[in-house]
Amino acid sequence: MKRRAETIFSRIGSGEPEGAPNSYAKEQVRFRAYPGSDLPIELSNAASNHFARVKSESQAGQRGQTVDAPWTSIGPSIALYPEILNRTAAPYVASGRISALAIEHHCGEGHCRLYVGAAGGGIWRTNNALDNTPSWTFISGSFATNAIGDITIDPTDPSGRTIYVGTGEPNASGDSGAGQGIYKSTDGGNSWTRLPGSDFANNRSISDVVIDPTNGNTIYVGTTRGVRGVSSSSGDTGNPPVGTVAPVGLYKSTDGGNTFSAIFLTLPITPGGFSEGTSRVALDPSNPAVVYVGAFGLGIFRSDPSDNGGAFQQVFYSEDNDGNPAHFDPFDRTAFAVTTKSGLTRMYVADGNGADIPNGPASQVWRNDNMNQPASTLASGNVNGSSWKNLTSSKVGDPGYATYNYCTGQCWYDNAIYTPKGHPDTVFVLGSYLYREQLGSGGNGLSNGRAVLRSTTAGAPDPDHNNRTFTDMIADAGTDPNNNGIHPDQHALVFLPDNPNVWFEGSDGGLMRSNGTYTDVSSQCAARGLTGDNLTACQRLLSAVPTQLTSLNNGLDTLQFQSFSINPKNPSKELLGGTQDNGTFLYEGSSVLWGQTIGGDGGQSGFNAANPDIRFHTYFAPQVDVNFQGTVTTGWDWVADRFFLPPAEGWSFYIPIIYDPNPASAGSIFAGLQGVWRTRDNGGPRAYLDQHCNEFTGDFKVLCGDFVELGSPTGLSDAHGNLTSTFFGSDRVGGVVNAIGRSPGDKSTLWAATTTGRVFVSKNADDVSNVPGADGSDVTYTRIDSTSAAAPNRVPTYIYVDAKNPNRAWISYSGYSARTPTTPGHIFEVRFNPNSGTATFTSIDGSLGDMPITSVVRDDPTGDFYASNDFGVLRLPKGSSTWQSAGTGMPMVEVCAVAISTKGRRLYAATHGRGGYVLQLPED
Repeated sequence: MKRRAETIFSRIGSGEPEGAPNSYAKEQVRFRAYPGSDLPIELSNAASNHFARVKSESQAGQRGQTVDAPWTSIGPSIALYPEILNRTAAPYVASGRISALAIEHHCGEGHCRLYVGAAGGGIWRTNNALDNTPSWTFISGSFATNAIGDITIDPTDPSGRTIYVGTGEPNASGDSGAGQGIYKSTDGGNSWTRLPGSDFANNRSISDVVIDPTNGNTIYVGTTRGVRGVSSSSGDTGNPPVGTVAPVGLYKSTDGGNTFSAIFLTLPITPGGFSEGTSRVALDPSNPAVVYVGAFGLGIFRSDPSDNGGAFQQVFYSEDNDGNPAHFDPFDRTAFAVTTKSGLTRMYVADGNGADIPNGPASQVWRNDNMNQPASTLASGNVNGSSWKNLTSSKVGDPGYATYNYCTGQCWYDNAIYTPKGHPDTVFVLGSYLYREQLGSGGNGLSNGRAVLRSTTAGAPDPDHNNRTFTDMIADAGTDPNNNGIHPDQHALVFLPDNPNVWFEGSDGGLMRSNGTYTDVSSQCAARGLTGDNLTACQRLLSAVPTQLTSLNNGLDTLQFQSFSINPKNPSKELLGGTQDNGTFLYEGSSVLWGQTIGGDGGQSGFNAANPDIRFHTYFAPQVDVNFQGTVTTGWDWVADRFFLPPAEGWSFYIPIIYDPNPASAGSIFAGLQGVWRTRDNGGPRAYLDQHCNEFTGDFKVLCGDFVELGSPTGLSDAHGNLTSTFFGSDRVGGVVNAIGRSPGDKSTLWAATTTGRVFVSKNADDVSNVPGADGSDVTYTRIDSTSAAAPNRVPTYIYVDAKNPNRAWISYSGYSARTPTTPGHIFEVRFNPNSGTATFTSIDGSLGDMPITSVVRDDPTGDFYASNDFGVLRLPKGSSTWQSAGTGMPMVEVCAVAISTKGRRLYAATHGRGGYVLQLPED
């Protein structure tokens, strides 16, 4: 596939995979904190507690008559990539992002129990992990959250049935959901109790739960930041949060989790007053009284009772923590693994930054064969000691090139290193994906992606095998390039206890297993046209790849959806849904099998109201494809070139974009950057787009797409169309457009809102001028938030326009009312008076509580409202001020957005970790 989107981003020097999610991480923090700069944990706690109360009171009948219909899962339990969309040209079954894995101490063909922690989808268990199609059981239904950080099997329980789960994903992304403490099971996950002392981790994320192997009552827990309020579109970038009530760091319990105390807090020692937290915790395998902890942005610290009284001291400085404040990167992540070799403690380190530092050092791997030295010898004065061996080289011809830049610019997100117990020379490095080296991604073929690397020589050159150091595990030994491959962005790995050649690996695309044997496929390198050092590097990397990789994702219903769009003519049998890093999927009525219709990060999507065979999807940023051929995978045409022409505007990670819901204007698409952009013909003439701009066959010799900015005299970015500019006032400037709405019964009115809380109405959004390349130049806006003292200075997340009255809409807001006490409220009825140019904002919160709302819709026939949030979906019956749970059976999961078909009587919930759900709506 040509991937015009990737070509665009190589030209402008931005975009995923190298660094874009970093901006998304900061963006999401700002999104919920705005107009403040921090995200106080007490507000998150209050929202969580209030939702639990609403749910309990609804079930008890204390909140009026409820909708008793159940939420029904619509899957997918099989999320299928077709061959043409997979980088290795082989079909692939995916699941959502995996953040944690644990395997029982004894594992064989007859019984092999594996636990999977899905980033937003809870804990899943199989007893037949060595089968080709394991059977999966969801076992965390009693948790107060399904965001997962870590799974630990208690080493002091010989049965292997005692398990600890740290909730909240610790991977520092914009959708790494916060958790609700630590859960414990003593029966292999059949039942759970929450550790009473784990309140310190509420609305934080947990990187590790570590049990002292000599005393099961001693527990160490590392915490990081987590986020709340992930919506289908997102706000502008901002600074990370400062310290809150429960600082991130390392906590310890000596009474089995009844109480915890902080023993290492990263916040006070972090330059700039910010810390993402502790990325890794481990005990010395020879002496569990020695504790190691990795701190984002800093490096590795150690507490050793024999060294300086057990105080935590630095033993490794991260690459950007060199003493120069200008180089400091708070998202630098230092991963490590400890083992023993020849009676000494050995440590492997994988370190890399968060792409904040221009031209900063690339990620590297290190080894120290004697950690039994004083901390002052290991590291001092922002300099690492001489016993640290750098295993990485930036020179392609050097053996150490194998690990160069392995996690690219997003090491904060996917960076890990593992060594199996009893095999100190075997080490695995996990990273992101080197697209520029992988053939299926348009690369030069030097490697298969280098996102999972294996060494059996402790990372040292192997003279018996062409001085290789690490080999590439990303693709197996199938026929090149039609082989099985591992999805980009790696997060977790476990080894088969009695055979570390067999391993299970978790990524953004789910779970893969190796078969335990390795094959030399280095002969493929010459066929790729490589010569010189590139050929040598490739031959080393491909000299021992997995003979076979197997996807184990059948039945893991954990996709992280951003939103759904509904086919207006077939609302019960066709949806499009964008997902985190798994593309956009097509639902055609089966709760089992959904097919991926396009890859990448899946943002918003939509159907042409008159001809639903015409539809669009988006990647991250303003990257838009249109398909005139319905479900034909190869029909996608790129239409987004004009968004990137100078002077290019800012945008959110997932832009708001809608088709006009009125069939009379069905070809119009409205997209939000800093202004609202419009196309009136689905992005351009079909024949022209199919010939030149098709993602698979286009020649891209022309400008693809005809979007123009509304209100701009040039059709490109201009103050008259830029809704964030001072042209529309000196207050609430900046940000980006975050929500757009239109009524299906109107041909002139458009609503839009920016991340700073500005709200606009245009009464001539369909006007067409005669200005070439700027046919929206006559469109005008009225800013209405400035006409009402009740309009919040917070981030609007969704606009639902009245189907019968285009001058009335309901707007949902993120953030917390405590941030804007003079303008409280999360859902407002807004009435616009076009004669006076003013509006009234009336909160319909009632008993909603102070919680971020990710979307709101109205069931027009009944007058009921439905609102999504971090914990599920709520309903406000017509005429009531008392919110209640919507339906029954929805798991505790973040819901990014709801989508409604009033004619089809269906409400869809796009969950961020448990796939899709549908609720049959009551008749009027």
